[in-house]
Formats: sequence, structure tokens, C-alpha cells
Amino acid sequence: MATATTQFTTEQWEALTDHVKEGWHTAYLRVRGAPPAVRLWDWVLTEEEKQRLGGELDTAYARHRGAVGMWMHLHGVSLPQAVVAVALAIGFLDAATGRKLLGMCGELISRLLGLDGDAPLGQGG
Repeated sequence: MATATTQFTTEQWEALTDHVKEGWHTAYLRVRGAPPAVRLWDWVLTEEEKQRLGGELDTAYARHRGAVGMWMHLHGVSLPQAVVAVALAIGFLDAATGRKLLGMCGELISRLLGLDGDAPLGQGG
């Protein structure tokens, strides 16, 4: 069963350290709501990406439920990967923390899914 705010399974969530959980919650809360979506739209997305999302921010926001959903749609990544990528892209998370969160989440998910860990995040399994 996934938790409502993180989309990790209970087993995945329990395997994370408190430090990683805190970092995850911080990143997750920073990318929720309209302001991060506006920032992503105005500062990060290309015109081609905007067109792939329907061409209008309001439509994309509603259809994909925010910046993270838009990123997931564009890049075909998991929710944890999208949260970190959006937070990094819009300057709401520093690179070192982002790398650590992606590494911890990726390693954990790979172990739980029985993946070999050699494939880059978003390209395994």
C-alpha cells in the first residue's frame, strides 16, 4: 500500500533512513501547488515541452495535477524521481541533496524490485 503523500510502498518507506525521509518530505512539499508549476513552466520547459503538455499552463496543471505530474508525463519517470528533478530544476533543492535523494530512492527501489542497479534511474526494469 502506498502512502498518500509519498507514493512509496510501506516497505519502501520503512527502509528509508530518517534523514532521507526528511529530505524527501522537504522536496515534496516544495514542489506542490501552483507556484512551482508556474516557475517550471516559465523558467524550465521548452516550447516543445509546453506543446506536449497542451500548450497552456492551466490545462497542463489540471490534467497532470501539478509540476510533478507534468514532469512525469514529459520524461516518463517515477514520482520520486520527478519530485527531485522538479525541485532541482526550479531551484528549490540543492544539487547535493538531490543526488543523495535520487541515489537513496533509486538504490532502494532497485533492491526491492530485484533490479541489478546498473541501469540509470528511469531506464531500468
